[in-house]
Order: sequence, then structure tokens, then C-alpha cells
Amino acid sequence: MLKTPFGNIRMFLDKKEVEFNFSKIRNSKSFLKTETYLLKYEFKKEKVDKINKHFLKCILEIDFGCKSYIESGERLEAISFEINNEKLTIGTTSGLSMAEVDGNNNDFDVEYLKNGIEIAIFEKTRHQIFSFGVSFLENINVENEVQTWLAADYAINLKERVNKCQN
Repeated sequence: MLKTPFGNIRMFLDKKEVEFNFSKIRNSKSFLKTETYLLKYEFKKEKVDKINKHFLKCILEIDFGCKSYIESGERLEAISFEINNEKLTIGTTSGLSMAEVDGNNNDFDVEYLKNGIEIAIFEKTRHQIFSFGVSFLENINVENEVQTWLAADYAINLKERVNKCQN
């Protein structure tokens, strides 16, 4: 679980909560004031697994109403939440770009939930690391509100420059 000012970020595989690793990302010129994390979950299908399709959810546990909206872009599936002049974005790589990057042949698909993102993992997937970028920002305005999207995208595509932090 990752604690944020908005609420806790949790992951579930087939309705069962799962542990994930997370790393805090250093800010860049594109997102100077955000707090950003890379979340990773390693999926391994068991040989005796009879389930054709698995579902991995990355959700924001929130106890109050907030505005949410889809904020997808090039190779990024993202959903954002706003309340009291603050913004949080959860993003993940789109299935199509994963096929291009590591040859996984798009054996997963992304759906939007009211409180996060769900990845449908198809039968052919045996082993895959799924990454999510989570970024939040206080005091948003027209000039800086894009920073959470940029930071979530950056976190997912980042290979180095992380401060390791495990749950």
C-alpha cells in the first residue's frame, strides 16, 4: 500500500489484495513540484492455473467525493482525480506500446474504473511486470496541472534515477 494525501493506493489481483514494490521518483524540470512514485507488480501465472483471464487493479481508496476523469495520451493510460485544488494521476503503459517495447503481443488490456485502472491479463501471459506511475500535486492551476500526467508517464518509462523504497 502507498499512502498519499488523497488516500491509499492499493492493488488487487482477482479481488485479492497483493503486495507491490514502489520507488519514489526524483522531480525533473517537467514536474518540479509533484510527488511521484513508480509502482511495480510482478505477475507469474502458475502452471496449474485454470483461470483464462486475470484482473489486476490499481485503485485509489478514497472516502470523499472528488472529480475524476480519463487523461490518456500517447502510450499512457491514465486517470486523474481532483479535489480542493489538488490533483492525483494514476497511469500505466498501454497494451499496444508494451507489444512494441518488449514483444508481449498485447496480451493485456486496460479498463478505467471510477477509482483507478484495471488491467485484464489474458491467458497467454505467463510472466509480466506491470508498472504504474502515481503522481500528486498541491495548488494546481492551468499552468501546472499537466505535471502529474507528465510525472506518471516519466515514472513508468524510467529505468534509473530512483530512490528505492519498498513497502
